[in-house]
Amino acid sequence: MADWAAMVEARDAEIARLRDLLRAEHERANAAIDREETAEEHAEELAEERDRYRLAWLSARRRAAEEAAFGTDAVEHYEAKVQRLEAANTYLHDTIDTMQHDHDLWKRVARPLVD
Repeated sequence: MADWAAMVEARDAEIARLRDLLRAEHERANAAIDREETAEEHAEELAEERDRYRLAWLSARRRAAEEAAFGTDAVEHYEAKVQRLEAANTYLHDTIDTMQHDHDLWKRVARPLVD
């Protein structure tokens, strides 16, 4: 019977050792899963941050394009206004020259007749 008792004790010791090994492996696996989940969460946070920066960059780029287009429109309107003012200036100068010519003509021709 002593052999049986020794065998039972050896089997119980082996079972305890295997349970301890299983518990340690289970804890190691859980720790690996936790590390993986933490890494995935961090990767998701980085992706969200990247997306926020990308959206901010796209928004800034769109605003810059709109401002550039607005600036181009403003320059075009300014150039058109300058052309209109130059045309008006030329017209006024021509009108003044014509009036001056008519006045000089009146002085030379009609004035002696009135005097």
